[in-house]
Amino acid sequence: MGGSGEPALSAIEAALKSGKSVVTANKALIAKHGLRLAKAAEKHGGALNFEAAVGAAIPVIKTLREGLAGTGINRVYGILNGTCNYILTRMEQEGLSFAECLKDAQRLGYAEANPSFDVDGHDTAQKLAILASLAFGTKVAQSAVYVEGISSIAPEDLRAAEELGYRVKLLGVAVRTAKGIEQRVHPTMVPKSSSIAQVMGVTNAVTIDGEGIPPITLVGPGAGGAATASAVVADIADVARGIRAQAVRPSGGAAARHQQGADGAPRGRLLYPPDGARPRRHRRHHRHRALPNRRFRWSRSCSAIPMASTRTARRRSRHRFRSS
Repeated sequence: MGGSGEPALSAIEAALKSGKSVVTANKALIAKHGLRLAKAAEKHGGALNFEAAVGAAIPVIKTLREGLAGTGINRVYGILNGTCNYILTRMEQEGLSFAECLKDAQRLGYAEANPSFDVDGHDTAQKLAILASLAFGTKVAQSAVYVEGISSIAPEDLRAAEELGYRVKLLGVAVRTAKGIEQRVHPTMVPKSSSIAQVMGVTNAVTIDGEGIPPITLVGPGAGGAATASAVVADIADVARGIRAQAVRPSGGAAARHQQGADGAPRGRLLYPPDGARPRRHRRHHRHRALPNRRFRWSRSCSAIPMASTRTARRRSRHRFRSS
C-alpha cells in the first residue's frame, strides 16, 4: 500500500492502535509520519517494522536500530537509488548521454514511465530522512533536505571527474553538526579508492560513520521484487520471534514458581512447545513438575514428561515420545 497519505496512514494507524504489529515497505509514509506511527506502536504494544523502505535487502534499518544502538552516529551517507546509479554507471562506462541511459533503464524496468521522482533525487531524499531520524534520534522533515538530481549530468562531467581520480555518484548525506542535522542529496565526486565508488549498476550502498568505530559500509540490492520481499519476510520473522518470546516468558502462577526459588533466585527453565501453550504432564508423575532443571521431550501433541522420571514412566513413554 503506497503513498504518504490515505488510505495507508489510516489503515496502519488503526492496526497499531488495536495492538497489532505492522510491517511496511512504504518509504513515503514512514518519511512523513514515521514518528507519529512509532508513538502509536509504543503506546499500544505493537511493532512497526520497515526494513524494506530503505535499501530493500540491505539490513541498514536493523543495523541502526539494533547493531549500533550503543554507538553515537556522526554521519550517514550512501547510494540510495538504483536507477540513478545505473544511469551514471552506463554514462561513465559507455560514454552515453543521460537521455540514452534513461531510455534503456525504462526498457529494463529500472525506471518508471515518469522517472522524475528517481532522477530528480526525491526518492533518495525520503530514504535519507528515515535514516537520519534513526541515526540521530530526532524528527527529520523530508522538506528540509536539499535535493538536486542527475538530469543535468553530461558525459563530459564524468570524464573530468575521472581525470582527477574521482567518480560521480548521487549520494544522500546526513551529518551531525554543531548547528543541527545537515541533510542533502546531490551528485558527488567520490575518490575511486573509496568503497562506495566501487558500487556500480542498480546496487545500493550505505556508509555509517560512528564514534569509536571505523566506517561501516553495507552493500546490496536496493530495489526489485525479490529484494523487497526478502526484507519484508525478515521483518515478519522479527515480529514472530517477539510473539514467541512473550509466549515463553512465564507470567505468574505455577510457571513463575518453576522459575524462582524461595529467595526469588532463578531455578532452572520451563520449556514451552512451539505454539506457546503450556505442556501437559503425565498424570501419574505429577509430583515431578516442581523439580528444577528438568528437560522435556515433545510429542506431536505437545505432551511432555520429565526425562528423569521413573523406570515405568520411561517404558510407557517409548511409544509416545520421540527421542530428543
